[in-house]
Amino acid sequence: MSTPARDALARSAAILSAMSLLASSVDRGRIAALRLTTQRLGGTRSASPADAVRWRLAVQAQELPGAKRSLGLRTNGCTETAVNAALDAGGASEARERQARAGTTGRCRP
Repeated sequence: MSTPARDALARSAAILSAMSLLASSVDRGRIAALRLTTQRLGGTRSASPADAVRWRLAVQAQELPGAKRSLGLRTNGCTETAVNAALDAGGASEARERQARAGTTGRCRP
């Protein structure tokens, strides 16, 4: 990493550290709750895996099971079967086959 990039990173870390110290424990709890809500991990969830993908615009993961779990966590009453069906309906079955052959994650649209 170049020196200017390292300096910028150090400044950013210092600013974030100072902001964290300024936040009270109540603020931290509220921030955590807002982050969970914004990520749809608390409160409102999507009606289907496809809706979860549309809401997020995309899903990225190093491994397909992680992407599927992410969708399941953001969908009301979701099952692995429902996620697989949504992926298949969006053309992901070919991507899953490529992923299985190549050991990489394919890209899928909702």
